[in-house]
Amino acid sequence: MQVYHYRVNDTCYPCDCYAVGSHGRSCNISMGQCHCRSGVIGRRCDTCAGRFAEVTLRGCEVVHDACPRSFHRGIWWKRTPFGSMAQQDCPRRANGVAVRLCNGTVDGWLEPDLSDCTSDAFVNLKSQVGTSSNVLCVSLN
Repeated sequence: MQVYHYRVNDTCYPCDCYAVGSHGRSCNISMGQCHCRSGVIGRRCDTCAGRFAEVTLRGCEVVHDACPRSFHRGIWWKRTPFGSMAQQDCPRRANGVAVRLCNGTVDGWLEPDLSDCTSDAFVNLKSQVGTSSNVLCVSLN
C-alpha cells in the first residue's frame, strides 16, 4: 500500500488530510479517517461542528464577528464579515464565480450560489459545437 493512502475493496485513495485540522498526513488504512485536532470533524479534518467556529492549528475556535473560514460544496470560503457577500472561484473542474452570503449572527453562512459555475466539460462541448462547420440537415419528405 502507498504511504498516506487508504484502501476500500481493491481501490487505493489518498488520505488528503487537511493540514491545519489534522495531526499529520496519515489516516486510518481501512476507513480513510484522518487524525483530527481537538473539536475538528470530517474525514479530512476540515470542519467544525459549531457553525461559528473555524479550523485552526489549535483545533476549532469560535469567530465572534464574522462567518468563519469553512469548506463547503468543494470551495474554501474565506472568513467574511456579517452581512457581506463572499466570492470565490468555482470548485474544481468548473469555471466562473460562486457567491455566498454571511447572513449575520442568527444564520451564519447561507447556502452558496453556484449558478455562475459551468463545468469544464460543458465549456469544452460548447466550444466544439460553436466551431463546428458540419451542420446536419434532416429532410422530412
